[in-house]
Amino acid sequence: MKGKNGVSSVVATVLLVLLTITTITVLASFIIPFVKERLSGTDCIKYRENFMLEEKIVGLNYNCFKDGKQGVTVKTKSEVNESLEDLGGFFVTITNNEGSESYRVYKNGSGFDGEVLGETTFYYPKGGETITYLFNSAEKRDFVKISPILTNGEVCEESDSIEIVNCEEGLDFYG
Repeated sequence: MKGKNGVSSVVATVLLVLLTITTITVLASFIIPFVKERLSGTDCIKYRENFMLEEKIVGLNYNCFKDGKQGVTVKTKSEVNESLEDLGGFFVTITNNEGSESYRVYKNGSGFDGEVLGETTFYYPKGGETITYLFNSAEKRDFVKISPILTNGEVCEESDSIEIVNCEEGLDFYG
C-alpha cells in the first residue's frame, strides 16, 4: 500500500501540471488573436486629426457641387510636418442615400483622379496648408468624409466629415 500512495500522488501532480498547461494553451489561443486584432489599428491613432475638412476659405464654401465637379477642401494640422512624412495620403468618401464615390489621394499623386483648384499639376498639402481638390461627380452628394491612409495602404478611421451644399451663386472653380 505504501508504494501505491506514492505513485498516485506523482500521477496526480503530473495530471495537475498537464491540466494547467492545457488551460494556458487554450486561453492563449483566444487571447493572443484578440489582442493582436485590437492593436492593429493603433498605428492610426497619431494621425487621427491630421486632416480636416475646411468649411470656408476667404468666406466661400468650396465643399460644394457645380457642373459635375465636387469640391473638397482639405486642411492639414500646422504642427504635423514631420508626421505627415509617415502618411501615404488620405481617403475621401462622398456619400448620399443613393450611394457613394471614393477617392484615394496619395502623396506622390499616383492614381489621382481629379484636379487641384488653382494648380496646373497635382499638389499634396504640407503642414498647415489648405487645398481644394475637385473630383468628377455624376450627381450632388450630401456628405464628404476624410480618413488618413498609412504608407502600408491601411485606411484609418474617419477623421472629419462635412455637409456638401450647392455652390454659392457666382462661385467658379476655374475663375
